[in-house]
Amino acid sequence: MVTQTPRIFAQQFPTAGIDTNLFTVTAGHNAQLTVFVANHSTSEDSISVALVPEGTANTTPPNYIAYQTRILGNGCIAFAGLFLDDGDQVRVNSQGGASSFVATGVDIIP
Repeated sequence: MVTQTPRIFAQQFPTAGIDTNLFTVTAGHNAQLTVFVANHSTSEDSISVALVPEGTANTTPPNYIAYQTRILGNGCIAFAGLFLDDGDQVRVNSQGGASSFVATGVDIIP
């Protein structure tokens, strides 16, 4: 029997310019999720979001679903319809250190 549990997976307010692991899918699980980004500053920020396969040490260009994407001051953006397998990661970056990231969705135990 498949178990599906809605939940908030992770919340991060990363240090400026530092690639940060937002969420890693638990072993034996899958996840369907949305990543929300909110800019807490009145100034523009640039954000990056990458979906990284299990076992990948470094983030590479094919991993990015958004790369140095500008987000308006006090703006928000969402990336929906993301499906990840066990061990996969969501890595994020806020160039100005002004944006927070939230991953929410459904935890699936096949």
